[in-house]
Order: sequence, then structure tokens, then C-alpha cells
Amino acid sequence: MKKLLYILFLTGLTGMFTNCKKKDLPEYPGKLIKHGLVNIVMPGSDINDPNLRVYAFSGSHQNDLSSLPAGDWTYELWIKVDPDALIGNKDAINGLYAGGACIGERRHNFELYLINDPDPDADFAIKYGKLQAGDDNQVASMQSDQAAENLHFNEWVHVAISRSSSDGIAKFYINGKLIDSSTDPVWKQPVNDTWLDFNYMYRGSAMHFFKGGMDNVRLSTIDRYPTEFTPDRTKPYVVDDYTLLQLNLDEQLTPFSPPNDFDKIKILGTYDYYIKVHKDNTWYHEPDEYLPLGDY
Repeated sequence: MKKLLYILFLTGLTGMFTNCKKKDLPEYPGKLIKHGLVNIVMPGSDINDPNLRVYAFSGSHQNDLSSLPAGDWTYELWIKVDPDALIGNKDAINGLYAGGACIGERRHNFELYLINDPDPDADFAIKYGKLQAGDDNQVASMQSDQAAENLHFNEWVHVAISRSSSDGIAKFYINGKLIDSSTDPVWKQPVNDTWLDFNYMYRGSAMHFFKGGMDNVRLSTIDRYPTEFTPDRTKPYVVDDYTLLQLNLDEQLTPFSPPNDFDKIKILGTYDYYIKVHKDNTWYHEPDEYLPLGDY
């Protein structure tokens, strides 16, 4: 009997130590899905098609663009330029005559558009022009064709313009690098101007449409970037009290009621008017990444 109890004791003790070891379990069959980023694809146009316009209105709501301070602001977005996009003349007197695809403009205020870069290692450059209040004459400009930052087709580029009333400095950034700056008060912005155009400019009709991808648009009521920074498209902007308008552009659309040919883009921030996009616009979904969950 004692021998039997001894054998049972040794068997239990061996089992206990065996269970304490890590077993070579098979890989769990599931996958962790890392969803690819989404962005809107602007088709561009050689004709003045108003259906392609994307813009934010100003002047009718308390929390539309009229609430942006004249001296403190940041406009920023990501762009990916298609090789067929319009590239304008860097020496033209304004965006109308330059003919380059428009990244964005605020009527009678400023314009951002593509220009040629003579550097053989660059595909294009970007010009930021200040428009005279009341008309579209360019009274000052900053441009990236002389900067060390070379820009290429089919690559994401972060563009930001900002100003602070505390030091009076207006700044133009490409990929977080300071391209140019100015203390000239001309860069202050009128408060009650009209709309903000995202992919075209309006000069009696819609023109110079942008061709390529756009993503992560944000308009802030402060200078977000007093110094150089490192942008990261994979990290969404944090919405705070200074976020006037934010478009993550992740295809969260709302149809009009009754339905029509347009959808409303999801808006974050205090802006309380809608922004519409035509249903013919396409959305690019980067491929999902499937990561193994590992052993357990």
C-alpha cells in the first residue's frame, strides 16, 4: 500500500512540473487586422466642372470660417500629386496665369498651387501666394522651388501654412521643414472673406482642379507650428478647442435628404456647416495588413 501511495505521489509531482513548462501550442488561427489608410482621390479636370468642387463655406454661421482669427491660424493637409496633374509657371503673377493645379485657396485671401521646379531631381514645387483683399491679385508669395525639400509624384507631402499674432510671423512648411517665413502684416487674413476651396480655384468659374490624393485636412485657430516638426500621416490629428475644421477623409459619408448626387463629408471641430462631395469622387483604401496573433 505504501509503495502504491509513493508511486501516485511521484506521478502527480511529475505532472505538476510538466504543466509548469511552456507548451509548444500551435499558432492561433486568427489574425490581427491593421486596416489600411483611406484618402479621397481628386480626379482633376480640363473643363470647369462645378460637380468636382470641394469647399467649405464662410459667412452664414457663427462657427463657420468667419470665426477664424485674422492673425492666428494654421491650414494643413496631405497631398499626393498625380503625374498628370497641372504644373504651373513658377514666375507667373498669380495662380490664374500660372495654370498649376490648386491645392487650396481662400477667395481674395491666399492660394496654394503646383509650380515647376527647375531642379532635375524634383517633379514639382508649391507656391503660396497672398491675394489682395477684394480681388485676386497676388501681393506677396513664398515658394518651395529653391528649397532643399524636393517633391515627387505619387508621394505623400504634408503642406502647412500658419501665423501667430504673438510674433507676427507667417510660415510656410513642406513636410515639417520651414520653406519660408515673413513678418510682413500683409499675411494677416480678412475674417469675413468667402469660402475655402480644397481642390480648385475660382476665377469667374472653377478651374485648375487638383489631380491626386488628399488626406487629413485641418484648420486651426492657433499657430500649430511655431517651429519645424515631423508630420505623421498614420496618426490622426487630436481634436481640441482650437480645431475649427478637420476632415479625416476616411469615407464616412452621409447622404442628403432627399438623396441627390452629393454626399456630406464627416467633419470634426467646431465648424457647423456641411461640406459636400460628388458621388463620382473615388476613395482609395490602402491594403489591410494581417498580423499573426502569435502563440498563447
